[in-house]
Amino acid sequence: MNKKIKEQLDKCNVILPFYDNNTLELLIPKGSSFKQLLLFSDELEIGKEYIIRVERYITNPPEGFDLHINWNSGSIPTDSLMNIKVDQIMGKMVKVSAIGINDNKFWSGWLPKKSINIVEEKY
Repeated sequence: MNKKIKEQLDKCNVILPFYDNNTLELLIPKGSSFKQLLLFSDELEIGKEYIIRVERYITNPPEGFDLHINWNSGSIPTDSLMNIKVDQIMGKMVKVSAIGINDNKFWSGWLPKKSINIVEEKY
């Protein structure tokens, strides 16, 4: 993927399908929109379920960023849009069990609260 295109995609305020440096084609459905955030990540509660969008630096960690190594045994979420259940909260970190909305893959691990954008609280 062209560096300039990747920079522009990272600035988008819509929910995009998963992409990385090897992506050659990206289908963005007409009418895609990013829902207004109704909650802040500080309002997460243990045991509750949410639909979240994590920042791109979590799914595509830059060189030198070691959250996945230090907190998640090298595991990186494969989808930036996920259904999650909050398992534990420790300071500024949240442990979640998640299923990617776009790729339907299970992931469990720690995320920084500041990287979480809550799209919807599930009841």
